[in-house]
Amino acid sequence: TTQLQTFVTLVQQHYHRQVLLMGSPSILKAVQKVDPQAPRWVVSDKKPTTSSGFWQYTSGARLPNGPHADYRAAVFMGDRAAFLKLSQQIVN
Repeated sequence: TTQLQTFVTLVQQHYHRQVLLMGSPSILKAVQKVDPQAPRWVVSDKKPTTSSGFWQYTSGARLPNGPHADYRAAVFMGDRAAFLKLSQQIVN
């Protein structure tokens, strides 16, 4: 996790934005100490218990009348105000 912490710090400093950590529930638990404040993108077929962050519930979504391909389908687990706040987070 030390290398991941270094990477997260470099990305945040370069882009002046909060990173979003993406992974399975077990991966996100393992990297919790990397950045406890970072929003999470949970990849799982089961709905997470958290009310913030993103939940990717399938990687096999299809678009009606769209190209024949599989797409990731995800939803933000908070309300509109939380989404807007998250989208504006800037690292000092």
